[in-house]
Amino acid sequence: MATFALHCESRIASLKGEGFYTIGPCGEELMGGVGLALRTNDMTALHYRHLATQLVRQIRNEDSMEQILLDRARAHVVSKNDPVTGGNHCSLGASSSDFLVTSTLASQCPPAVGRALGLGLVKHLGLEDQCIIDTDAISYVSLGDGSINNAHFLAAKNLAEYSDHRKFPCPVLFGITDNQKCISL
Repeated sequence: MATFALHCESRIASLKGEGFYTIGPCGEELMGGVGLALRTNDMTALHYRHLATQLVRQIRNEDSMEQILLDRARAHVVSKNDPVTGGNHCSLGASSSDFLVTSTLASQCPPAVGRALGLGLVKHLGLEDQCIIDTDAISYVSLGDGSINNAHFLAAKNLAEYSDHRKFPCPVLFGITDNQKCISL
């Protein structure tokens, strides 16, 4: 319900010339299941339509629904008062484990793989006690099916696979949604 309400409000704000979002999270509500499956210490880099994942993570952190909705409304109008983005476009996040990304054409994928490789490097160097992120975390990155042929995604996937081939830890999980409406392929 929250994703639907936010979708409608963002479209209304856009039609009134007060918002900038013309594509919202409707149709991606099942991505909330990912928010339940991820641990709170897992890092996320979410596609802007995968708001349900973020909402569930915030609810699990016991954030109030009123505050969650207010913060997202601020984000939809790219307000400098948005506590998450401070006025950046197309960004999701709410905790220290969430990384703000623009999620344009899979641009969030290479940094997500880099963070996963960083966790492996911390373990390899024995620096777990100096790491600000739990070293048992994974780096979860989501994207739409329209980005799977984009160079950002392909490079990130290739690096993760090469790391695995070399037996170097790269705890990354790619979440790809296919809504049968891709405009990029």
